[in-house]
Amino acid sequence: DRNSPAAISLRGVWDKLYGARGAFEPPRAVLVVSAHWEGSTPGKVEVLERPGPNAPLLFDYYGFPPETYEYTYNAPQDRALTDRVLELLRGAGIRAETNAGRKSFDHGVYIPLLLMRPQADVPILQVSLDA
Repeated sequence: DRNSPAAISLRGVWDKLYGARGAFEPPRAVLVVSAHWEGSTPGKVEVLERPGPNAPLLFDYYGFPPETYEYTYNAPQDRALTDRVLELLRGAGIRAETNAGRKSFDHGVYIPLLLMRPQADVPILQVSLDA
């Protein structure tokens, strides 16, 4: 529900942080760890490598209005960012690899971002939980 208190609150987050009177410079990218994705190998996290910026979203929910299955969130990709995140994770002793088998963002990524930054103009990187 786009008019729920949570939706209304999320819509204002980006402007509060990065708007004309925001406290911070806009981010160059956003990294999201979604509780809706566990990696496929115990002891390892995975970094989503989408097949392209227009890849269809993962509609991992059921019973919602038909328009909720037509959402898109075509954020740009940044391969250098993916490589840097993998480097940082590995440097911290965390086993991490890309996962080209998972094709797109789950609703734990795109629902909040559709509300916070519908322009989809900032690269988004999704990281799994450890299996």
